[in-house]
Amino acid sequence: MATLFTGGEILELAVEIERNGYAFYEALAGKTPHPKVKEVCHFLAAEERAHEVTFARMLKDPGQALSLESYPGELQRYVQDLAESRVFPHGGVGAVALARAGGDVEALGMAIGFEKDSLLFLYELRALARRPEQATVDALIAEERGHVLKLSALQRELVGG
Repeated sequence: MATLFTGGEILELAVEIERNGYAFYEALAGKTPHPKVKEVCHFLAAEERAHEVTFARMLKDPGQALSLESYPGELQRYVQDLAESRVFPHGGVGAVALARAGGDVEALGMAIGFEKDSLLFLYELRALARRPEQATVDALIAEERGHVLKLSALQRELVGG
């Protein structure tokens, strides 16, 4: 039987993803000797903090933010699995992966993957969001797309392409 998750639980996952993203970018900024990578990481860390605040605001009234009547648990399970296993891993997993990265180019590739997973999560969250909150999630989606573009451009710059 599928587990049902409340709107509050899904929003708590979103907050956790953003916290983990912040920690990942701050760790990468602390590890890299490259000034441009540091600059981009600090920018993205600040963006993750802002997203955390947005989800925390939505969490104040999750019943008004999310509607979970669409599927009896299937979508909520997918969202939780995605959040827990792929998007800015929690429990230090992101830091361990970062420590194993062979340099800035590989670490940026990891970040691009995390951002793409964040986009998938946000698309699913949007499907659950009530109409007034969909615009908020749409703005976050646009920002995450911008993160992918910024990281991809920096990665290309570092490899000389």
